[in-house]
Order: sequence, then structure tokens, then C-alpha cells
Amino acid sequence: MRKHAFIVGLLLLFWPWKAAQASTTGAPGIAYYTVCPNSSALNPGPWGNTPPYDYNCPVDPTSMIAGNTLIVSIGFDNAGGGQTWSVTDAQGDTFTQIASSGTVNSKQLLVFEATNIKGGESMIDIRLSGTLNGYWQPTITEFYNAAAVDATSCNTGTSASITAGSLTPTVPGDLLYQVSYYPNLSYGTAAQSSIYTAGSQANINWVLWFALLGDGAAGQWGVYNSTAAINPSFTAPSSQSFISCAAALKPGTAGGGPNSAARRLNGMEIDAKPTNGSDPWHMAANITGHTVYVTSLTNATPSPTTCCAISSSPALSWTQSGPDGAGLNGHNHPEVYCATSANPIGPISLSLNLASPGTNDGIFVIYDVDGWGCSLDGDSGVLAGSDTSDVTPPLCVNCLTLTTQNDFIVGNMGEGFDTVVGVKTATNWTAVDDACYFTGVTINGYTQTCENNGFFHGTNGSSTGAITLILQDAAGAVGGTPAQDWAGRIAAYKPLTAPAGPQPPSGLTAIVQ
Repeated sequence: MRKHAFIVGLLLLFWPWKAAQASTTGAPGIAYYTVCPNSSALNPGPWGNTPPYDYNCPVDPTSMIAGNTLIVSIGFDNAGGGQTWSVTDAQGDTFTQIASSGTVNSKQLLVFEATNIKGGESMIDIRLSGTLNGYWQPTITEFYNAAAVDATSCNTGTSASITAGSLTPTVPGDLLYQVSYYPNLSYGTAAQSSIYTAGSQANINWVLWFALLGDGAAGQWGVYNSTAAINPSFTAPSSQSFISCAAALKPGTAGGGPNSAARRLNGMEIDAKPTNGSDPWHMAANITGHTVYVTSLTNATPSPTTCCAISSSPALSWTQSGPDGAGLNGHNHPEVYCATSANPIGPISLSLNLASPGTNDGIFVIYDVDGWGCSLDGDSGVLAGSDTSDVTPPLCVNCLTLTTQNDFIVGNMGEGFDTVVGVKTATNWTAVDDACYFTGVTINGYTQTCENNGFFHGTNGSSTGAITLILQDAAGAVGGTPAQDWAGRIAAYKPLTAPAGPQPPSGLTAIVQ
């Protein structure tokens, strides 16, 4: 595990906006989410030859608010048995398992909860001690005004209706959480090609909070103003096998929710496209904010002149931060796209058209943001090099000069070998590591998590001038080869004059006990 205490301390001291305000009354709600991609079946060799094995899924530390509740799900292959699971973070929060599903196709789904979190968490580590199999998929959600578990349920089936099984709250106003995992994922074949639909049930307004179409996974939440039994349900685009769990959390006065005057990252989805995946590659999300950024890192073979084009439904005006380009080997095309709206964007379907159909693999990070738009302060262009002697690729050394304070800075880096595990140096800005990585694969091999690449976001606060970013690779710690050919990009977007606030789902009401 990485040690983040010092970094988190700096973030809390110098981050230039507040992600939340104290919340002592009102209905429960969602404060933040991260969804990481399914690791698939590829396990050519672990970083070490013995357990434990870890999947590190990133969260934004400025959005982790003291007193809130974290819900973490993990779907996995349980073939052979003998798996023992735990969830930890660098802040020392205590995670307790609250739900466990049945098994379908040797796949299972577990749900963990941590209450009264310390705040400032930067990475959630899902750890396995026991038999290593593939198909790991973590999801992370942060809730406020909800903590104590009232009821849980799990269910399996094959249908377009994803049901979690009946549960009965003991008090009105529970926060209901539902997550679904797809047990029949086939490498290279997308499970769905269009967005899921949130549930429509009495006494609750369900809200979709993620939808990974390629992985066949999705989730929703809502506040249930009843004590009648309910079977949480939402709808897939077409019939599919599923494992789904739900949890009802009692309303309370813990933690804090989003500040309506804040610039903030509401959440992010990390989507992995396998080699020979469909073209265009379909993605989906529920963008609760007014702006969405998509960073795209594709391994184009053969190298095209231009890589990719993005479109969406509902239609938005998409801008690309700068011209396409590639690394020294002709692969690793780094792109950043932006779209914004006067109103919260809501459920959205995304299509990324690739220049080399059927031959690209890629990783895409979708950022759900408020307080910034698509006005560029600067774009680095394609940064490329070959690192053959060390394990700290200098992605950017004074590569981008910023003229505006409080920019949202975002980018990525694709490596030929080795695996990015963190941010080593960031000058004139605060950089947050968004890379996910799985230690059940080789350091320099392909994995359906974040492959072996780096992703990051941050802000320059009150600073202007040239910025630097040097990433930390794994090879120096556990053995392996340097990155060799790499390519990346950094884009900086100006803040809006008046940061827009979130609009919670309609129909939510405070329950007075």
C-alpha cells in the first residue's frame, strides 16, 4: 500500500476550495463516487508470488468528508474458494462487511461499510488473502446523513430488471443503495451498448450513480420515505445475468454534503476498453454536475493520423484540448475532451469513435465536475519520451504555463512497460493520483484495470506560471523494467465566474423523528 498521510495533509492545507459544508439536518445524500473497471480474467503473474493481492481504487481526498459513510462493493471470481477479503485506506477507517451475495458462474459480490470516516482519504485498497482469481470490480460511494445499517439484501438472476431482493426498513427516510455486478463478462465483448435506467418505485426517487456498459455493472441510490418492504430494482438495456446487493442506511446527522458554492469533483468513472472491443466504444454515466471531462488513452495499432472523436446523447458540444498525437512508438494517444451545460447534465451515453476499429485497447476516465467549464488556460500537447534508466518518468517539466488561478488540471500518461502507482513531484499545483492498479498481474503486462498507465487531476490554487509533474512507477519497489516509450497530455481549464451548485434529486425530503 502507498503511504498518503503526508500528501493528504498538504492537500487539506492548500486545496483552494471547500468540497463540503457541515450537514446536521436534512435527508441523506451522496457526496462522491468512484467506479473502477473490471480486472477481467487476465492474471499472467502477480507482482509477488504469494498473497495478499490488492486492487487500489482512487478517491478524491478533497471530497472525502469527516463523519461521512463509505460503501465499497467488490465483485470477484470465487472459484476454488479460500478467499478472505478486507478493505482499508491510509486514514485507518474501519470497514465492515454488511452484505454477501450468492454465487453465479463462480462470481460473487460483497459490500463493505465504513462509518464516521476521518476525511481526506486518497485511495481505497481492496485486499485478497487467498486464492487469486480475476474479475475484480470495486465501486466506492460516499454518503452523508446516513450510517447505521437498517437492512440488506442480495439477489441473482437473468433479466432486464436488475433486482436486489426484498428488504424492509424499520424507519422512514432510509438511504437505499443498490449495486449490480455482471458475472458473465467475456473479455473483448461489451455487456451493454446503451445506458441503464434508474428504478421507478413508490416512495423513492431513484438516481443512477454509475453505469459501466462494457463491464455490465451499474448502481443507483435514493431516499425511501416508507417502512414497507421494497425490492430495489433498475433496468438494463437488455436482459443480462446479474448479481445485485442493496443496503438501507438509517437517516442521521453525520458528516456533510456538497457545498452549493463550491468547485468540486463530484465523482469519476474509469472505463476500460479491451483489445478488439467494439468501435465505437460505448460508455455511460450520470453527470450530477454541469461539466464533464473525459480523458482518453488509446493504444492505436496501426498508428492513425488522428485518433478519436467523441459524441453523446443527449448531444453536447464537445471540445478537444489540443491536436491528436502519439508516443514515440506510434501508440499511446492521449486526449482530453470537455463538455458543459447550463443545467446539471444527468444520465448520458457516450460514444468514442476510434481510428483503428477492432485493434485499439484504451482506458477512459470520466470526471463529473462543478465550478469549471471548457475554457482552456492551456494544453501541453502530446508529451512523449523514452525512459530506459529510471522509474520516475518526467511527464512534464515546465511543460505548461498557467495564467489563471484555480484551474482544473487534468491529464494522463501511457507507458510501454511498468505501472504508475502515484505522483512523485508536482510543482506549482496540487496533483491527485487517479490511477487504479491491481497487483494480481505483472508490472509490465496488460490489465483491464488502468492498464499500467497514469491518470491525475488537480488545481494550481493561487499559483500561476510553469508546472511540473513527475509520476512514480512501481518497478523500483518490487522489480521490473522502466517505462520505456511513453506519452501523455495535461490540460488546464479555467474556473467559472460563479461556480454552479448541485441539484439533488427532486422529491427528497427531510424526515423529522
